[in-house]
Amino acid sequence: MNLLITGIVIADPNSQFNQKKCDVRVEQGKITAIGNNLTASKNEQVFDGRVLFSLQVSLI
Repeated sequence: MNLLITGIVIADPNSQFNQKKCDVRVEQGKITAIGNNLTASKNEQVFDGRVLFSLQVSLI
């Protein structure tokens, strides 16, 4: 499954994207792109990362 997760905040102190809101592309289980305003391809499922983050916070 290929995913495009939009609007998430990266939490990796070793990354140049640390603490930045980005889109993340995952292809065959591996992160293949991080950036702003990534465009989904036909075979990608898109998830709104803001919702994923909200769910994570509410479960804690």
